[in-house]
Amino acid sequence: MALMEVLVASAILAGALLAFLAVLGDARHDLAHARERAEAAALASAVLEEARTTWDSGPYSGERGAHAWVLRCAVSSEAQSPRLIVVECTVTVRPRRGQGPSVTLESAWARPRSFSRP
Repeated sequence: MALMEVLVASAILAGALLAFLAVLGDARHDLAHARERAEAAALASAVLEEARTTWDSGPYSGERGAHAWVLRCAVSSEAQSPRLIVVECTVTVRPRRGQGPSVTLESAWARPRSFSRP
């Protein structure tokens, strides 16, 4: 009888251990996914910050680390004044290996109107 109780307890412990290892595996996957999205969001934010000074001359795409990014900027046709323009930019960051979700951030800011450009 004692042997049967030991076997049942061992089976229960083995099942609990397997369930715990499965949870750890899922947590590792979720953590890697969250880290990848955070890196993509940080890159998108850095590209948008850099675009404040380079929006009219580029670069408009590139790669950094494990991500590729594309920047699109345009002068807003809705909000204009004789002295200022509103620049609207969108950056999309995707994993270079093609798998995983993309991150898109948008930003807009006012810039002095250049007298050399219409």
